[in-house]
Amino acid sequence: MTFACAYNLFAHRVKTDLYCAVPEDCPVPPSVDGRWRFAGRLADAQAVSGFRDSSARCSARRKGYVLFFAGAKGGPRALAA
Repeated sequence: MTFACAYNLFAHRVKTDLYCAVPEDCPVPPSVDGRWRFAGRLADAQAVSGFRDSSARCSARRKGYVLFFAGAKGGPRALAA
């Protein structure tokens, strides 16, 4: 399964289970600063178990990004938009 669009994935350096996914065709928000590190490209549903592309698209349309936590079992939980 592939996503409708690909995302640039950023991991928080201190809160290691917090991630920010930014659609490749959107600018990286200013809040993604030195506290974040680039963690790769998210384009495959299996890359991050549980990541919901449909929820991410809604958030990205409104805010330009989506924040989510990687759960204890490695699956993220999307934050409320």
